[in-house]
This record gives sequence, C-alpha cells and structure tokens, in this order.
Amino acid sequence: MNLIEVRVQEKNVDLIMSYQVENNLHSDADFGEEFIDQDPLSNEIDSLSV
Repeated sequence: MNLIEVRVQEKNVDLIMSYQVENNLHSDADFGEEFIDQDPLSNEIDSLSV
C-alpha cells in the first residue's frame, strides 16, 4: 500500500491525498513523483513525505 499524506501545519491537520491498495509495484519515491506530476493540487504543497 502506498499513500500520500499532507500536513497542514497552520491548522494542525493531516490529509490523505492519494493512495494505492494494489500490490506495491514501484517505490514510495516513484509513487510520490507520480502524485506530483499528475495531481492538480500538488503545486499547493510545500513539502511531501511518502
């Protein structure tokens, strides 16, 4: 399972922005890069941990 979790520091909130429940076919770093390349909200995120 891969997931992208975003933390909003100002509001002390964590949000799961994307997830994959299939077999882990590629690395967490690759999953994060795909999120940044494909998600329209990725340009609003200051930092990303996967």
